[in-house]
Amino acid sequence: MAVLYNRIYILLIIFILIMLVGCFPVCAADILVRPDNDQRPEKQAYDKNECHNWAVRQSGIDPNRVWMEEADERHAPYEEQNKRDNRIFTGEGFIGAGPYWETVADKDTRTAEKIEQEREQKRKMRDKQTEKYYRLLKECLEKRYYTVEIR
Repeated sequence: MAVLYNRIYILLIIFILIMLVGCFPVCAADILVRPDNDQRPEKQAYDKNECHNWAVRQSGIDPNRVWMEEADERHAPYEEQNKRDNRIFTGEGFIGAGPYWETVADKDTRTAEKIEQEREQKRKMRDKQTEKYYRLLKECLEKRYYTVEIR
């Protein structure tokens, strides 16, 4: 039940932040886009959106959604701990027999390092994809006659 309330709380905070920031495509980093040919605001918005969608397809990542995935990853260990505790308290969490009984929690603890290594690999891969996304976005917008500065 507590997990449900935590999840609702996180979603509420995310919703409020989105409403306050007014996020639109290309908002995950500090990006300054200036038109070189005096493009109208409608054309600028269209070009930004098209380049954003193209960069997402090419890089395989949407930086606007990455932070949501990271929040889920930070929350996941607590959910796993709750699952382990429930299995132990209900008697489902014991493996083996006699004095060598081992709880699922003990077995899971040994794999915690492996899980953390996988998460670190995911983070590195996500960083590479994000870097590729911004490079592609800049390239696309420059081809459409914009000056792009990514900080």
